[in-house]
Amino acid sequence: MGLQNCENSIIVFWGKPTNYSSINSTTVTTSSWNDCVNHCFNEIYCVLAAGNDTSCVILDFDTVFEVVRLEQVDGVKVAMKINSTSKICPESISSSYSNLTVSDPTYPHTVFSYSIIYSNNSWKFDYNVSRTCPPDWTLYNRPLSDFCLKLYGNPNATYNQQQATDFCDTQNATLAGLESYDERYAMTYNSIPAQGLAINLQDPRGLAYSGFWVSGIRKSSCSTQAEVKTTACNGTSGFDYTDKYLSTLSGYIWAPGNPDGVNATGAYQNCVMLRTQTNGTVLLGVVDDVQCTYTTGTAFAIHGFVCGKIPGI
Repeated sequence: MGLQNCENSIIVFWGKPTNYSSINSTTVTTSSWNDCVNHCFNEIYCVLAAGNDTSCVILDFDTVFEVVRLEQVDGVKVAMKINSTSKICPESISSSYSNLTVSDPTYPHTVFSYSIIYSNNSWKFDYNVSRTCPPDWTLYNRPLSDFCLKLYGNPNATYNQQQATDFCDTQNATLAGLESYDERYAMTYNSIPAQGLAINLQDPRGLAYSGFWVSGIRKSSCSTQAEVKTTACNGTSGFDYTDKYLSTLSGYIWAPGNPDGVNATGAYQNCVMLRTQTNGTVLLGVVDDVQCTYTTGTAFAIHGFVCGKIPGI
């Protein structure tokens, strides 16, 4: 039997999948084979539908690996997406198709690609997923996952920790931490005008130092002077992190005597800031615990923050 239909970038022929994940396949109720084909076409991840007028199985990206050609007497068909932009059907179903893609707006920086290779009356599927950072974000190779970071801020605006967190949320990201020396270096030195990189977070009033928010909220179990003296509350151990892809936290270098935001009445500096400094290096690239509601004062101001997310989002 020849080609039946290639409308909507789908070709239909007598055949069946022989290598696929039955656990990840979906059986749907349809009134006809055409409805089954249309169901696949309208599903973002569907690459193939199999069945007939009385059955419909939907197979998504990376769940079907081989399809064989059959005859009409076998009574089962497949509908295979080929992402064709041409209104002309292929001359033969005995063809291979490359550079096919699945486009999901939920993951704007992820490319789901696949190829369909024809040989001896069968088609084999090969899949690949490529994830990248959005433009102007920088990729870092962390032990737990590749991770994208971007420095945000404005020398003429200040932010408290909640504002920073909320903004990162709008970017499908989280307030990010500092996994490594490289991340700390980039976030610190990218904020210095002399480097000619990123944005200038220095306060135009010429304050001693400025900074931006990084991930870190003091644990409730580390809120008294007795508790902060314990190993469980020492340094970075005394904080929880919204950045769940941190493991070594080696980018957190505390300023001398810090964290120090706990006194006799309890904890009062519960969030973490990374300092930047225009002149000198004493306060450059060290972290400090500060009040979460702090934005600016006579000593320093917080003009930015770093957002982070895994590639592909």
